Amino acid sequence: ETMAESTTSSDSPAVHKRRSTILDVAAAASVSKTLVGRAFAGEKGVSADARARILEAAKQLNYRPNLLARGLRHGRTQAVSVLWGIGTPSTWSIFMPAFAEQMAVHGYATYTYEVLGSSAAMERSLEDALRRQSDAVVMQWVKPKPIGQKLRRLLRSFHAAVGITDKPTDMGIDTVIHDRCEPIREIAEYFHATGRRKPIAIFPAPGNQIKFEAFQSAWAKYGISLLMPEVFSGYDPDSKVSVIDWVRSQLDKHVGYGRPPFDCAACLGDEVAIGVIDWLKDHGVVVPDAVAVTGFDNATFGRYLQPRLATVDRCDA
Repeated sequence: ETMAESTTSSDSPAVHKRRSTILDVAAAASVSKTLVGRAFAGEKGVSADARARILEAAKQLNYRPNLLARGLRHGRTQAVSVLWGIGTPSTWSIFMPAFAEQMAVHGYATYTYEVLGSSAAMERSLEDALRRQSDAVVMQWVKPKPIGQKLRRLLRSFHAAVGITDKPTDMGIDTVIHDRCEPIREIAEYFHATGRRKPIAIFPAPGNQIKFEAFQSAWAKYGISLLMPEVFSGYDPDSKVSVIDWVRSQLDKHVGYGRPPFDCAACLGDEVAIGVIDWLKDHGVVVPDAVAVTGFDNATFGRYLQPRLATVDRCDA
């Protein structure tokens, strides 16, 4: 677990400073190398006094355990692989750093794979994670069809595997059910509670039918139908047209220049919400007084809009 690092200054040639090792910590704390290793591994058999001396010595020496080297000795690498299908770019940029930060708190490195719901991509990603000797894997599964035998076999090859699904699914591993539609229903309830009665749903990206149906059902219990339900879907993320421009063009085409027929808009993605707000302002419509708009993602840029964008934080949803 030793490693050399070089430092330079403007008035001296490069010097090589030896990085502190587990032996240095053991000597400073007056304990054995084995006890230092057990303390950092969180194992039993280390007294509170010895653990405190070890941690203080490590702090003074700026010692950091080499988790990879330790893992290779014990058959573990302290690495977790995450397979996830993105919705919008901000989904990936918001959710994954939050997950990786929490893993780092517990001493784990994170590998991330963008799989977009493809079984073949998931298989390739799992094989790569195994080659990298990841200890565990977290995999999102939102496809309606059953999970295949090859995926099951690959998942069972890890020390631990957790599946994230939106409904009960037999994945052959520990599973967490994440109701992805609850925030959508809450948006509908909020709109209704604040007196809105003419809703539209702007869910441009493919694969959001379940969320659309949840929003539609939330209004149906009040006897209210969505306006223009077929208009605001079908956007191609691979096209050269930005989602903001696509939303504006759809509004121009189907609403025109008169007063908009809707008084609230649920937008799946903060970029989508920006497109709607921008279009409304161009047409003299005051947001949120005349039309309420909500986004989805809690992207940083939403905080700087005036008025500030109402949005859903995926990390808390």
